Amino acid sequence: MYKDKKGSSSLTKRIKKYKNTFFNHISKQKWIVWLLFIILFIAPFILQINLFNIGTLLKSTVRIGKSENWLAFWGSYIGSVIAVLFAYVNTKIQLKESKRNDYEKAIKLNELNSAVSLLKASVYLENQVFMLSEEFKRNKDQTYYSKLKIDKLLKWEEHWNTYIEKYDNSIAVYSSRLPKDIIEKNFKLGKEYSEMMKKVNIDFSDEIKKSILTTKKISKSDKQIFSEAYPMSINFLAQCLQFTSIIEKFYTTQKDKIAQL
Repeated sequence: MYKDKKGSSSLTKRIKKYKNTFFNHISKQKWIVWLLFIILFIAPFILQINLFNIGTLLKSTVRIGKSENWLAFWGSYIGSVIAVLFAYVNTKIQLKESKRNDYEKAIKLNELNSAVSLLKASVYLENQVFMLSEEFKRNKDQTYYSKLKIDKLLKWEEHWNTYIEKYDNSIAVYSSRLPKDIIEKNFKLGKEYSEMMKKVNIDFSDEIKKSILTTKKISKSDKQIFSEAYPMSINFLAQCLQFTSIIEKFYTTQKDKIAQL
């Protein structure tokens, strides 16, 4: 029952939209209105009353048919003209609607592709943060510098910049229409990144890079940094997972909009 009501409502909306489009088109094409007025009212009236002897003139010029035959001819002719005019207007409206629908669909497809790219950017960051957190988890329990694993740590700024580039390229198509929750969550990710970089900055990474070649024990201060950075990376990862979830919902919404076209 719900589906029937929904279908009926959708049909009513389409009919109303078509009627509005039809009359809007007619109002813009004023010459059509005047032509129809002349054909429907002026021409038959002139013929019927033989204004300015037009009917007699036609008969004497063409020399065929009677007045009543001419009237029948013009009635049939006017009906045909009206049918052609309505067919013309209807075809033009349908072509215009088709072009507009194609244009709207192209925009939505472009936005859907951008949503896919945005989702890929989020998943990329999520994976990088996960691997970084695994490094912190492993390193906080190590005793010697030579046992540390710092591949992601050394390239972390590069990974973040790659994400930012992917994100910016993905949202370019949306201009100011990007959902607020996506913008806010990305801003929050930036804050999480900044907080973590205060802990594991470039100077720290360079120091660890040099120390890893030695057989020395990890200093208490360095070990403390890894211990504090690990929960920060876990919190960062949780934010990334939430961000991915938001974008997945956004992607689903964009896909549903295209299905409705």
